[in-house]
Amino acid sequence: MKFRKKPVVVEAVQWTAEMNLHPEHWVLFGIVNDGGTVFPRPVIQTLEGKMDVTVGDWIITGVKGERYPCKPDIFAATYEQAVKDRPTVVCLCGSTRFKDEFAAANLRETLAGRIVLSIGCDTKSDEGLGLTASDVEKLHVLHFRKIELCDELLILNVGRYIGEQTRMELNYGRSQGKRVRFLEPDL
Repeated sequence: MKFRKKPVVVEAVQWTAEMNLHPEHWVLFGIVNDGGTVFPRPVIQTLEGKMDVTVGDWIITGVKGERYPCKPDIFAATYEQAVKDRPTVVCLCGSTRFKDEFAAANLRETLAGRIVLSIGCDTKSDEGLGLTASDVEKLHVLHFRKIELCDELLILNVGRYIGEQTRMELNYGRSQGKRVRFLEPDL
């Protein structure tokens, strides 16, 4: 089987000789004894232990705030600069019974400059649309793909109601590292 790395945006800075003189607070200095000459070298504490940093390395801050060095050739093959000034993409999640709230949230989020991903149809219940169980399952799977594409979820928890499907979407979004907002404060 083949796998594709999930697209995540990371912060990165390229290590320079100047940074040896004025390091960030998270840089440690180890001691190297090179044939009798002792000199400090920059080191970063990573999840795997201490790793050396050399001029030209990229220091990446991962999705959980961890830092690690990456050689320039590997960095160039793995990363590209993130698109700047792209609007936030928000995925609306909630019970289809809240069609008015979906419409209001869609307008409110759009006017706030966000790209909105929403449910496929909000005018009737699944039964009222004549959808088969297979159709409903396809729509649920498609909504999970929308969650993968978005930057954040907006849970339309009217009256603090979160149904089973919405709870699965919320948990999936959190597992994917998505920011989560609620229409009403979640208890």
